[in-house]
Amino acid sequence: MGNMLRQFTQRCVAGIEANAERCRYYAESTIALATALNPRIGYAKAAELVKESVATGERIVTLARKKKVLSDAEIDEVLDPMKMTEPRAPVKGEK
Repeated sequence: MGNMLRQFTQRCVAGIEANAERCRYYAESTIALATALNPRIGYAKAAELVKESVATGERIVTLARKKKVLSDAEIDEVLDPMKMTEPRAPVKGEK
C-alpha cells in the first residue's frame, strides 16, 4: 500500500496546479450561492434566480446584478465564495 501511494503521488498528484480562473468560475456558477441570498431577499426571489440561472446558464451573481435584487456592494459581500468558506464567529446564543 505504501508503494502504491508513493507511485500515485509521483505519477498522478505531483505537479498538479489548480486553474484559479476555472475554479472561480465554478464557485461563482453554482446555484447553491442562492442560499446565501435567502436571508436578504427571501426564498421566493432566490428561487426565481435559481430557476432562471438553470434555464439560461447565467451565473447567479450576474442575474442578481441584472435584476438589482441588492446593491453591487451587497452582492459582492453576500455572494463572495471565499468569505463563505471562512469560519465565522458564533452569534450570541448560537450553539
